[in-house]
Amino acid sequence: MTLGDYRPIQITGTDRIDQIKKQISETLTIAKGAAGTGLHVVANSPKPEVDGYYSSDPGYLEIEVTENVHLGSVSVFTFDENTTGTVKVQDGNGNDLKVIPVTLPVEGENIISIDYLLRKDVGSYRLYGEFDKEVFYSVSPINYPFDSGSFKVVGSFTDGWDIFYNIYIGGPGIKGSYGQDLVLDQVNSFVQYANGEAQIVADSNQIALGTVIAGKVIAPNVVTLGTSDDVTYYVNPQSGSDENDGLTSATAFASVDKVLSITDRAFDGDITINILNDVYDDIVIIGYQGSGSFNFQFNNNVMTGTFKVQSCSVRVNVYDAIIKRKAGEVTAVAQIYTSNYVYFSNCTFIGVRDLNNTANATSATVAVYDNSFCYFYQCQMYGANRENIRASYGGRAMVHDCTGGNSSYGVFAEYAGFVGVRGTVPNASSPQNSQYGGQVVGVTSGNNGTTPSNPTATYTSSWNSTEGNTWSMKYNLWRNTGEVKQGQWSTYGNNIGCWFFNNGPTSTVTGKTIKRMQFYCKRKDTGGYGSTKVTIRYHNYTGRPSGQPSVSSEYVYATFNRGDALWIDLPSSFFAAFQNGTAKGIALYTASGDDAYYAIFDDSAILKITYQ
Repeated sequence: MTLGDYRPIQITGTDRIDQIKKQISETLTIAKGAAGTGLHVVANSPKPEVDGYYSSDPGYLEIEVTENVHLGSVSVFTFDENTTGTVKVQDGNGNDLKVIPVTLPVEGENIISIDYLLRKDVGSYRLYGEFDKEVFYSVSPINYPFDSGSFKVVGSFTDGWDIFYNIYIGGPGIKGSYGQDLVLDQVNSFVQYANGEAQIVADSNQIALGTVIAGKVIAPNVVTLGTSDDVTYYVNPQSGSDENDGLTSATAFASVDKVLSITDRAFDGDITINILNDVYDDIVIIGYQGSGSFNFQFNNNVMTGTFKVQSCSVRVNVYDAIIKRKAGEVTAVAQIYTSNYVYFSNCTFIGVRDLNNTANATSATVAVYDNSFCYFYQCQMYGANRENIRASYGGRAMVHDCTGGNSSYGVFAEYAGFVGVRGTVPNASSPQNSQYGGQVVGVTSGNNGTTPSNPTATYTSSWNSTEGNTWSMKYNLWRNTGEVKQGQWSTYGNNIGCWFFNNGPTSTVTGKTIKRMQFYCKRKDTGGYGSTKVTIRYHNYTGRPSGQPSVSSEYVYATFNRGDALWIDLPSSFFAAFQNGTAKGIALYTASGDDAYYAIFDDSAILKITYQ
């Protein structure tokens, strides 16, 4: 069914109701396995059968989950009838977890039930397909990741988008948009059809109807209006920590994502986010409702990445930002979709114009889509192969005393997009253009402003640990238990835990300028107390040394509950040692012999470094 549909229904007949109850009961065991995955939405992905080709080659999508996510069904678009093949759910290394032989009877869209629970403790998956006839692929380059909250598509076999579309997912942290189809688990739930359409969908936990009329709904997962209070947060990617409270500059968060994660989905207050240092991540704001606002104060700091607002009725205001495209990005530096009001003041947007290599160029510097409204006041836009400011598919942009250029058009409208102008626009080869029902009104002159140089390329690389181990300081040996331990339990002596990454980080970032470091690890469900503060350090070994490892005096604290799997921002004090090659891995060590600091971690971890 579609959100907003009005479809009154009525069920009568005791036998029919009993039949529904029986079918629901038979699926109870499987439904419990996916408990908490809830209603399903279509994951963010390219549009099927647009800008692509048909091929019979095998392919796969790479998927990451940070919560348990139920993968319900997918669509495959075929060139011929009666296409046969195999769909596989695999782990991140390509090992088969579920194999599904399929026959796709029709030309065009065929829906395949996957019915698999993607677990957060596994994290990385592949969705693999191979067929005897041609199926549809989207052409590269594709701007990964495609973020659906706790479910992300992070890559593919071809660098385009391989095979699978309309991916139905459900789970905590899933982010969908209004107007998407909602379905329950296609295999383990009951669906009542009428006139070819689903009228009732039910499983052991849920019933979905076209219209529900109730005096009051009480449920923990019902969205309620959040705070109407005003609050100010501080973000410092260089010295902050997401373990902080974010309420002062001295206790700043490390990421904007932390602010978004603690903000109610519906709120009426004004949330101010003070950016205290350069940002090297995308900022993606999806699905916030109410009469409140996000107010980003960048203080002329530089953001390298994409600023994206989607499906928001709250107002988003951005002041004094310098937003540069990241290496390899070909879409707009700022992107607005289906949002009521976004305002940029005194911001600079920097893309890349490269007519000889479109794979290295930005198509538009900023873009407004899908009935959104965006106001650009005294902003500068530079660098695009086509236009600096794009309004498309009903998007509306107001351009007020803006400057810039290094593109073909200053402003551009298409597909019922609208650009209104007061004052100047970026002074491109031509100040304006429109096509396919787009409209530009009010252009009088262009203004170059001060043209910046192309942005320095910024890269992010990740390495999985090659080994994790624990040195026993009491017994002077490596424990070799497949665990990484910190601290001392009872009388068994203190431990030094180490993760090793071979030469990967050293060979990549030595001599580079590090902008951000992040470390991912998971605490086991056993060992120590419920909540433990761990001390994260670095070491200078590519692999396990023969004797006791030395660790750094620099450190950062992080608090882990049992079972927690967390990304930790490492402090800037780590950067120099990795840049000059003296640091090669990550360690855990505290000198305290108190049982309160004892914790056991998985031997696998990830080190992620953003650098120039």
